[in-house]
Amino acid sequence: MKEIKVNLTGYLVVKADSRTLERAQAGELDEFPYEAQIIGLYQNLEQALKLGFPKGGNLCFLLKGQTAELVGVWTLKEKTILPVEDGTIEHLNFNEHRRAKNWIAKVRKNQAKPNGLEREFITLVRGGQRALVIDKASGQLLIKEGDCLEFGGDYYTASGNRKPSRRYYRVIRVENGEVELEEISKESI
Repeated sequence: MKEIKVNLTGYLVVKADSRTLERAQAGELDEFPYEAQIIGLYQNLEQALKLGFPKGGNLCFLLKGQTAELVGVWTLKEKTILPVEDGTIEHLNFNEHRRAKNWIAKVRKNQAKPNGLEREFITLVRGGQRALVIDKASGQLLIKEGDCLEFGGDYYTASGNRKPSRRYYRVIRVENGEVELEEISKESI
């Protein structure tokens, strides 16, 4: 197959893991986050803000040929409202790669557990893209206001190295067929 030269120009929106996002916020990002999930390439910054951010993008780079300049760092302070469909909600950090491991868990601090968090895993359905939040047999809610949720979508390289990707949310409200979440940092759990 013939190699094609590409000279890209546009605004690339990606969803990076929490460590990369923290480095970007502190102005310490010194290399492009190749492991980040690409959300989209947009013609202008307005499109990137309007279309890329709501899809989970948190870093925006201006591409010019072979260089990339960080022009936007977004953290979600807004609330996210997920509709409950057939007793399930969407996985907000789903990784489609075949070597990815996806999960959603209720978490609380416990220094004796891995990464300082005790996890109660929530059953995933529909290929891991949705999580069961209402018990089908009893109709009982499996999450409640104040619960902290970890949305994991770790990627494993061909050599077995893990590239963690976790997002944390606090449940604000569960009613009227909706779950309202607020993104939080791991430290605020």
